[in-house]
Amino acid sequence: RLQAPPTDAGERATLQTQLTSLASSPAVQQALARALTDAPPAGRSLSAEILVRAPLREAPASWLDALARCIPQATDAELPALIQAARAQRLPKGGHAGLIAALNRVGANPRLAPSLRLEALAATAAHAGAPEPAILDFLLTHLASNHPLAERQVAADALARARLTPAQQLRLADALATAGAMEIPRLLPAFERGPGNELGLRLLAGLGASPARASLRPGQLRPVLAKYPSEIRQEAEALLSSLEADTARQNARVDAVAAGLAQGDIRRGQAVFNSPRTACVLCHKIGYGGGLLGPDLTAIGKIRSERELLEAVMYPSAAIVRGYETVVATTRSGESHSGILKLESADELVLATGPDSELRLARAQVTDLEPGAVSAMPPGMDVVLTPQELADLVAFLKSRL
Repeated sequence: RLQAPPTDAGERATLQTQLTSLASSPAVQQALARALTDAPPAGRSLSAEILVRAPLREAPASWLDALARCIPQATDAELPALIQAARAQRLPKGGHAGLIAALNRVGANPRLAPSLRLEALAATAAHAGAPEPAILDFLLTHLASNHPLAERQVAADALARARLTPAQQLRLADALATAGAMEIPRLLPAFERGPGNELGLRLLAGLGASPARASLRPGQLRPVLAKYPSEIRQEAEALLSSLEADTARQNARVDAVAAGLAQGDIRRGQAVFNSPRTACVLCHKIGYGGGLLGPDLTAIGKIRSERELLEAVMYPSAAIVRGYETVVATTRSGESHSGILKLESADELVLATGPDSELRLARAQVTDLEPGAVSAMPPGMDVVLTPQELADLVAFLKSRL
């Protein structure tokens, strides 16, 4: 049925659910791999969707081989689904040379949309070598505030996982001075590798010069700095103290913005909610539309006051909604991964790390699982939006009854 999937939306969804539940079957895995390379466009699209949702600890070699073959030959219309499928796969420890090469070619192709190139680079970042100079420039450029939020966050994710050289880490440290409030926390894992005095000093300098550093919580920065020499940790105390003092300032800031909430406009607030600058709709559902990573906001106005909504937008880690808490999983190799725990079984953990991304960890490889101190919702919205836009957004959310 993958060669000629049903055109009816309900029948297609049923087939997708059935095949996703059977994805551990070798026969189904082979059928999906064949469909990726041989089926008509509708079959390839359905197969790619199943690969995104399949609950497997490690991608079958047949899927990786098929993706490596079909991505270079895909049309521009087919590429987004295939790149998303590739990004959803957990590669073996040694990676997959063919798929990594195919994704890198997408990432290096200036003819393609930047968002697609960034997704491809994020999919391969942890397994490819150090980025080529042009690729590093491309990723650093897309941290700038003049790019859509979704692009900035994918660029940050790619840089955080990339195998940067020491010189590239220093460039990234310098880029923190101009990185956005929503990107800085995502970039911190890049500084856990090869900690030393020079990198530590540049990291502190970049953060200290950043107007967006207030988006950081001390609990996010301390584990990174713990890997550095004692003189760097001592140097960081002034920065950490200033971040801790920001809590009182945050409360005062919420009070100041709250004074103007009466001037909010529902229609303008809806535009803010759907704007690429905020990307709220990627993670939150209202009615039948939107994402599922964050809480459903369809009737949020019934249960939250204007001030509570404002604080949740400006400082999401101040009060995390039950069921959407993050966890931090530490593996035997010493890596730490943060996300919303979607599944925990005797065999694996599944962490939701973004609107369309999941991380699967073999349970035997996880040595520690601790509650996270921060929300999955990125901080910094009070920097991205003006007080009037915040008031408009709150007015829209409060109208959801």
